[in-house]
Amino acid sequence: MSEKNLKVEIISPEAVIFNGNCNMAVVQTLSGEIGFMAFHETLITKLAAGKIELFDEKLNSIKSFEINGGYGKMQTEDHLLLIVEN
Repeated sequence: MSEKNLKVEIISPEAVIFNGNCNMAVVQTLSGEIGFMAFHETLITKLAAGKIELFDEKLNSIKSFEINGGYGKMQTEDHLLLIVEN
């Protein structure tokens, strides 16, 4: 597992929903579930309606968000940006 935290920004048209760190973020995409950790390859994906779940280093769920879709982009090796409809 990665020793570096992943910075996650979850933004909706109304507000910043989350801006913080986790070990792993799991999102629903149109092609299935993707788990992002620091050093994940660069990727832009369309998010499906479902849940975004954030995990700590022991893979305990620390936050969960229901969304209606959106887009995700791995900005840098340790920064995930999620633009969501909620």
